[in-house]
Amino acid sequence: MNHLTRTLLRSAVLLLAAASAAVPMASAQARPTADRPTRFSVFAGATGTYTGLYDGRNVGITAGADLELHRFFGFQPAIELRATYPFSDGNSVALKNALGGLRLEKSLGRIHPYGNLLVGRGELNYQNGGLLSKDGSTVYIQSLSNVYDAGGGADLDLTSHFGIKFDVQLQRYGSPITDTGTEWAKAATIGVVYRLRLKGYRGER
Repeated sequence: MNHLTRTLLRSAVLLLAAASAAVPMASAQARPTADRPTRFSVFAGATGTYTGLYDGRNVGITAGADLELHRFFGFQPAIELRATYPFSDGNSVALKNALGGLRLEKSLGRIHPYGNLLVGRGELNYQNGGLLSKDGSTVYIQSLSNVYDAGGGADLDLTSHFGIKFDVQLQRYGSPITDTGTEWAKAATIGVVYRLRLKGYRGER
């Protein structure tokens, strides 16, 4: 089991534990319908990534989950975990990552635009037998990096439980292949969202 897989599994366990802890808290709240308890949602979709290295591109799958916190001033904050795995690696580098952080949403009827700030770990697998470092001393097959991510998107409700997700992210990786030692990737995802109402839920979006 590689480092990235272990990171993803640990993150999933932490989010599930947080969701379990939120259930009794949500059940205990008996406030007006405008004060909504916590909800839990999961999402998955197809992702196209411009890797930022030699015009490389990946096609892959992104999946994640959001644990909503208490609303404030009309905004809905949430803890978010997500991971991306490529199944088409392109011609330069394949990017995998596991990320976590905060999301902030504003509901506009059936449309829910949001922004997020995430951090995590990434794995860069270099194609074509590896790529030469800029000083010419090393051929890199793989490298690991911290990942810093900022992005946003919108969820469109189809039913009270299901929706469509449109999402874009800008991600910074460390890479020994580039002149600057960094690599900026751009990822776009279209997918589906499923929302689970925890016991004690009151009101609608």
